[in-house]
Amino acid sequence: MHGVRPDATGRGAYFLSRATNLVPGVNNGAHHLFHFDAATSQIKNLGASTSGAPGDGDITAFDVALQAGKLVFRTKATNLESGPGLYLVDLHTGQREPLATSGRGEKHDPEAERPAINAQGTWVAWDQPGAEGAWRVLGLDLADRSGHPPTLLNETAQVACCVRFDAEGRYLAWREAATDGRVVVSVLDYATGRHATVEWPAGVVPDPDTLRVEFAQGGRTLQWVRIGSVLQGEGAEAGSLLHQVSNPLFTLPEGLQ
Repeated sequence: MHGVRPDATGRGAYFLSRATNLVPGVNNGAHHLFHFDAATSQIKNLGASTSGAPGDGDITAFDVALQAGKLVFRTKATNLESGPGLYLVDLHTGQREPLATSGRGEKHDPEAERPAINAQGTWVAWDQPGAEGAWRVLGLDLADRSGHPPTLLNETAQVACCVRFDAEGRYLAWREAATDGRVVVSVLDYATGRHATVEWPAGVVPDPDTLRVEFAQGGRTLQWVRIGSVLQGEGAEAGSLLHQVSNPLFTLPEGLQ
């Protein structure tokens, strides 16, 4: 079990697991996305097909906007309604819709990885390889579904990945690697359109499987945190915080008025 996130009640949780003894029929050893309801002690598989069959491929990542009641996940399963890719779930109604998928009957996997959703549940961003194979960050405004890639603003950027939103849903950050080997964190304030970069700290390996860059302290800081760590108030758990800098774009809410 990993990737545990509390649900809106604070007593249940969403998590990924390969366990074969949690839900009847889920026994193929793939990573599935589950919700545990502490009030009823029930566990539900959120990545099952419309017929109720478990997904035949791994769910590799998910993110949840609790206040908005939205969850986004990436699956490699081919037996879901629109094939492998990225799906959005309405946690209130249980309805699920494809965002970036292979399409019904298609075999091409768009490889939409590491999805993130803002707190309001209105904007989703993810990593995806481009035409030449280099990773880029793509974004989708769920209100009008217009594609809006918020990255590669730096013309020397060759690879971009690992996008994260701040808790209020105003800022987003992602990692960029330039053709000359320089690595930075790119920060965007999409309330104003301002953009800035922060140098990647020396000695910290930019591996998306072992760490991520998170906003903390109400968007005031950026923290390099080991994946699986839990941020608590003013910082991360002891030993999990690798580096911290100020958000170069942070503005108090009243500063926008």
